[in-house]
Amino acid sequence: SNLHTNHSAVLASLTESGLLVILCDWLRSLGQEDSCTEDTGLIAKDTERDSVLDAMLEALQVLPVQIRHLRASRGLGKVLAQLIRDSSIRREHRLRAKRIIESWCTRIDTRKVNESSASPKHGRGFVR
Repeated sequence: SNLHTNHSAVLASLTESGLLVILCDWLRSLGQEDSCTEDTGLIAKDTERDSVLDAMLEALQVLPVQIRHLRASRGLGKVLAQLIRDSSIRREHRLRAKRIIESWCTRIDTRKVNESSASPKHGRGFVR
């Protein structure tokens, strides 16, 4: 409810760097020290995590196209890709994160993220 009333005001104040600043603040508020590269324990296992994730995913779902195409969205894509791989996160949230990535511009490709972690766990022969 509040999300929609404040929407235009929030978007007006968002800058390219602002998007990543918000995300890093969010990660820090969950007890992490700027460790966006860590795969395991990306988010502290605590009770407020689920509600924070709900809010963040909901906000990301309604981001308009002009915000999504900012360079900052690449950093967001990396963090979302890590959320998807983090088995400590509820399946529901991982699926929502995956849908958000899929709805974004084709530059954010989760398959490329998975290929870069040179351990072929899924040998299903995607090679063309």
